[in-house]
Amino acid sequence: MSSKKSTPLSLPLADYVSRTTFGSLPVEVVDQAKLGIMDFLGVALAGSMTLASRKTVDFVLGADAKKECTIIGSEMRTSSTLAALANGTMSRNVELDSHHNASLMHPSVTVIPAALALAECRKSMGKDLIASIVAGYEISLRLGEATSVGLISRGFSVVSACGVFGAAAAASRILNLNSEQIANAFGIAGSLASGLREGRRAGAMVKAFQAGRAAEAGVTAALLAEDGFTGPTTIIEGEHGFCRAFSDSYSLEGITKNLGKTFKLLETSYKIYACCRCIHPGIDAVLEITHKNKIRSDEIEEVLVRLPEKMYETVMLPADTKYRPKTLIDAQFSLPFYVALSILDEASVRVPIHYLPNILNNNKLLDFAAKVKAKIDLECEGLFPRCFPSIVEVKTTRGKVYRCKIEYSKGDPECPLSRDELDSKFNALSSRVLGEEKTIKVLEILNKLDEVKIATLTELLR
Repeated sequence: MSSKKSTPLSLPLADYVSRTTFGSLPVEVVDQAKLGIMDFLGVALAGSMTLASRKTVDFVLGADAKKECTIIGSEMRTSSTLAALANGTMSRNVELDSHHNASLMHPSVTVIPAALALAECRKSMGKDLIASIVAGYEISLRLGEATSVGLISRGFSVVSACGVFGAAAAASRILNLNSEQIANAFGIAGSLASGLREGRRAGAMVKAFQAGRAAEAGVTAALLAEDGFTGPTTIIEGEHGFCRAFSDSYSLEGITKNLGKTFKLLETSYKIYACCRCIHPGIDAVLEITHKNKIRSDEIEEVLVRLPEKMYETVMLPADTKYRPKTLIDAQFSLPFYVALSILDEASVRVPIHYLPNILNNNKLLDFAAKVKAKIDLECEGLFPRCFPSIVEVKTTRGKVYRCKIEYSKGDPECPLSRDELDSKFNALSSRVLGEEKTIKVLEILNKLDEVKIATLTELLR
């Protein structure tokens, strides 16, 4: 007797995306989606001023493309695919984009630029954008939870490799594709999945570009599927599918569990410090110790940060670029650099690093960074990636040691930023590019996004 053939995973995922509408979403999910869009736009506007973003925009503008979609922070317009590429890249450049702990994902930088570009192109309403983003987050975060540890072990970027599926889901929702078309879009997206962590490790601009490329690929996949192009429905779990090709260890069981009943979007963390999320608990702990005990920087002999192995590898290796960053990306992923910065100039850890002139040549900062040490800790290891924990010990010149353990950083759902804090973050990032008056108008539109056309928002972003 032959065994019953299991249903390809892309089919229930596609069915979920096709059924996700604004009216089907709980109020708290809609509110969180609006906050996610606001946070993304602020980060993208700040990122539009980086060198990597300007080079990407130059590349996009050099293409012979339709002028129908907004490039954030620019007066120019381009096609939906290239707008997704440019806007996704700029949103990943400043290390202030939202994060999801369990999946090790930054969902906004692939899902939102894909959805926003097509929503503008197809003259969609804001409520359609919200629904598409919820669907896109759900797909990318569930795949991230299933595969992220194995992906990282093999050197793949979870953000771009899983993000392409979320981008395809969001784009498909905007295009109002049926379940069969969406399954095809997933099949196409899987063949476009890519992204290697070596770019981040080398401090290269391509780290951010990979997010833009995933957003672009998601739009491409949805547009092809709309036109009848096909992809394999077994793209996720197939013998030569995504999971087996990209990950040495993965778990398929949770991908469809409670799909449409629980929402991964509600587990999203928002960043308050402009650096890798792995550094945030160290900063929180150091600031708590120094504030509570009124310790001055000249009284500190050593700072020891204990953290999980994957976090240690991300923010402490290679050691030469962590203690003496050569590029802005090196600094964004340097635990010694940012812990030292938080002690010497607390306000600056909240500012995108390209706004800080000559920061890489600040000898006082680099000398202090040499006092920051780190080691892998088994207590923290057992908590990762459910949370991003660190245990910090500050030793003073008088020999006294102060200790603080942080499991959930400021901005995690368990330790959330207030609405005022999120608004302040957006204002600080947006006003540098759009000015204060236009920033206020953007916030007003975002607060009633479900009632307006997307064009009302995007015309303010140029």
